[in-house]
Amino acid sequence: LQGTAQFNEADRLARMGRDLQAVRDAMHNLGDDDRALVLMRYREGLGVREIALAFGAPEGTIKRRLYTARERIREHIERSKS
Repeated sequence: LQGTAQFNEADRLARMGRDLQAVRDAMHNLGDDDRALVLMRYREGLGVREIALAFGAPEGTIKRRLYTARERIREHIERSKS
């Protein structure tokens, strides 16, 4: 049983590594501004209002661009799994 648990953990870690690489690849494929938006929101923890002020854009525009960027990342990850 212990060997099976170690195998399952190794398999889980390998999948996580592939998923992480797929996210990195997807981020690389985003345009510079969209990549900056995603990083500001999810790495820096800034709110939509703060990002909108930094970009000089309406909050609705930032929300739409974040949604679109997340969808592109999701689609890239899905394609990388097939």
